Amino acid sequence: MNLFDTPPSRRKKKTKPPNPTPILWGTPEQNREVKREAIERVNRHANEEWRDFARVTLEAMAFKNRYITADTLWREIEKNPDFETHTRKAIGAIFIWGAKHKIIRKVEGKIVESERTERHCGILQVWESLIYRGDAKAAD
Repeated sequence: MNLFDTPPSRRKKKTKPPNPTPILWGTPEQNREVKREAIERVNRHANEEWRDFARVTLEAMAFKNRYITADTLWREIEKNPDFETHTRKAIGAIFIWGAKHKIIRKVEGKIVESERTERHCGILQVWESLIYRGDAKAAD
């Protein structure tokens, strides 16, 4: 028996997903404000010890690396499993902090694909170190 052999009264009705998220549209200014608020919110809810460790890690990476992405920063942070936070999105607030403290700056128009499988080759912003010193051993 196929769908056409089943009387309409006995067919399963399709159900809509519960409370679908509406698609919202705004001006670029409104969208930037929503983004700013989201970054502030995720930063407030981030584990404080993780946030401090991530900031120190970013600064240490900036001394040794000319360019940094979220993937490279996460790779360093994850070397120490003692620090965790509620969402991977919290990394954005770390980059904003680094920019405000003149540690890094966004390289306009420079993006790369993520190497993390769960990101499905999503794009990542490239950040340039403002405190890069290269390999400290080479300077000796």
